[in-house]
Amino acid sequence: MAKKSQNNPDQPPVVIPNRDLMQRMNFLYQASVHLSRSGTHAETGRLARKHVKTLKKISNGAVVKIDPSVKRMLCKGCNAVLVPGSSASVRVKTSRPHGRVISYTCFSCRTVRVIPAAPTLQSHQAPPDQDTTTICTSEQRAPGDDVQGSTGADVESSGNAPKTDQHRRRRSKARAVPFFARVDAGHVVYRGGERVDG
Repeated sequence: MAKKSQNNPDQPPVVIPNRDLMQRMNFLYQASVHLSRSGTHAETGRLARKHVKTLKKISNGAVVKIDPSVKRMLCKGCNAVLVPGSSASVRVKTSRPHGRVISYTCFSCRTVRVIPAAPTLQSHQAPPDQDTTTICTSEQRAPGDDVQGSTGADVESSGNAPKTDQHRRRRSKARAVPFFARVDAGHVVYRGGERVDG
């Protein structure tokens, strides 16, 4: 018996364990976000918190991990969804060990959640591995250029820098924006075993 070809396009996608639970958790999270954004009544807020509590019970009971980006948006004190501006205050603060941290303050229970924020690459910036800076020495300048101040000798004198500059901590490298936060990223939807476009 020969093995079947792995590149067969008629095969459904790989089976995900606990797929029904993942879909239920996704629905509960989306419903709680919608309820917390849409309603000003106390009932919608309570229902949104109930959905989050159910989501946490499902993940604990079936030992299914909640996505870290979703987990960051849930208040540990009152199980509310932390929507910036409507249910939470978001501030970027400086921190000695992490550089910068994002502080989420829940409006209902005043619980503060602090998450380290690594630098992210924006789409208009060059990646950190490409060096785009060029140094122009006095021999390379055109005769009509009037550059005052630094010469080629000034560029090479970096060995005389103060000791404090040499002992500074290295900056952390910028990372790419997460996939779910990219504007140009498309999402794939499966209905049953077939892919739905659009």
